[in-house]
Amino acid sequence: MKISIQGHSGCDIEIIDKDSNLFVRKSTKDTSYFKRLLLQAEKQKSDDCIGKNILNPNIYEIEQTDNEAYMIMDYIYANNFIDFFEHASSSQIDNFIDIFIKYIKDEYDKCEITKIDKSMFVNKFLSVEKNCYKNELLKNNNLVNTILEKSKQKFNQLPEYIELPIGKCHGDLTFSNILFSTDNIYFIDYLDSFIETPIQDIVKLRQDTKYFWSVMMYHNKYDIVRLNMIFNYIDNKIDKYFINDQYYKNIYDTLQLMNILRILPYVKNIKIRDFVLNILTSLT
Repeated sequence: MKISIQGHSGCDIEIIDKDSNLFVRKSTKDTSYFKRLLLQAEKQKSDDCIGKNILNPNIYEIEQTDNEAYMIMDYIYANNFIDFFEHASSSQIDNFIDIFIKYIKDEYDKCEITKIDKSMFVNKFLSVEKNCYKNELLKNNNLVNTILEKSKQKFNQLPEYIELPIGKCHGDLTFSNILFSTDNIYFIDYLDSFIETPIQDIVKLRQDTKYFWSVMMYHNKYDIVRLNMIFNYIDNKIDKYFINDQYYKNIYDTLQLMNILRILPYVKNIKIRDFVLNILTSLT
C-alpha cells in the first residue's frame, strides 16, 4: 500500500505499508535536486545522537538512479505542531522550550568559533537577488526593488570578518519539521545551510514563533488566538535566553534577513509573496 501526502520541498512523499510496518519514502525526479536530497538524507542519518527527548526517524535507504533520488525512513506516530499546541499544557510548552534550549547549547559545545568573511553573505545575497528577478511575481515591483537595495546595503556594511560558532545544525528547524509525541520530539527534513551554525536553528524556529511561517502552510481549522499566545510566549523565552550570547546578539538580525530573503525567489502566489515582503519590510 502506498499513500501520497503533501510535502513543501518539491519532493514526492509517500507512506509505504510493508509487512504491517509504515515507512516514509521521500523522492524527487528533478535531477537538479538529486544532490541536495541526498545531502539532506546523509545529514539526518549522521545526526544519530541528538540527546535526551530529541530523536529522528531511522533512515534505511538512500539511493540515486538515473531517473530518481530517494530515501526511506521510519514513519513516526506523532502530532504535528498545530495538534500539539492546541492541547498542550503550560508545563508541556515549557518543557519544549527547555528541550530546544538544551539542544542549542549542546550544538554550541561542539562548535568552533570561526572568522567568516563577509563575502559569504554578500555572494549569497547576490545569488538570491539574481533568482528573484527570474520570478514573474517579483518583476517590476517597487517594494521588491526597495527591499533588495536596502538588503544589499546591510550586507555590504557588515564587518570584513564575523566570528561565529561553526559546527552542526538541523538547517530548517521550523515547526513543520518537528513532530511531537508524549515524551519526545522528532526532527525531520534536515537541510543543508550556507552557514552551519546553531544560531541558524534559532533563526529557523523564530521564523515560526515570530513570523508564523509554518502556519501559512496549514489549511485546517485551529485556535488562532491560543496559537498566537503560545508562539509569542515561546519566542520571548528563546530570545530572552540567548540575547546575552554575543554571537547570537551580533548576527541574529543578519541571518534572519538572509533566511527570509532566500524564500522570496520561490514564492508561487500573491498571498505568500505579500506575506514574505511584509516580513522583509520589517527587517530592512
